[in-house]
Amino acid sequence: MTREELTNLALSALGQGLADERQEAMGTLATLILRGRANAFGMLHAYALIATRSWVQRHGEADRDGLWVFGAVDEEGADVPIDAVEQHQIFAMRFTVACANDDDAMMAALFEVAAGHPDPFYFPQCAIAVYDLALESLRDVAPDAAP
Repeated sequence: MTREELTNLALSALGQGLADERQEAMGTLATLILRGRANAFGMLHAYALIATRSWVQRHGEADRDGLWVFGAVDEEGADVPIDAVEQHQIFAMRFTVACANDDDAMMAALFEVAAGHPDPFYFPQCAIAVYDLALESLRDVAPDAAP
């Protein structure tokens, strides 16, 4: 798969998500995941970049010496203990924060652990969580966005 094809499919899935076509978006994600590890990593990286750019648009650039961090909050904004968060959601945040911090080694390590996980459903759940994070981040900065 070429970089252009990967980009088109990844953006197509986001467009489907923005149009509330969840089933179609999941089919597009499955296509990307099944095309091999390099394509799956490229897809996750693209979604992490989209989420990161959305964060920057919403919150501004981090200080030169600063790092992005994450925490979990409920719908009212109260802190949620990290052990109450699903593992694939933690993966999505860690992967995206590693991207935001330009930590390529951490992104690669997280990807290898998730892609090599013995549970065949774990990696797809992680990929969907990164996708959902990008989609949620886009909706946060552009609530009226639609394809």
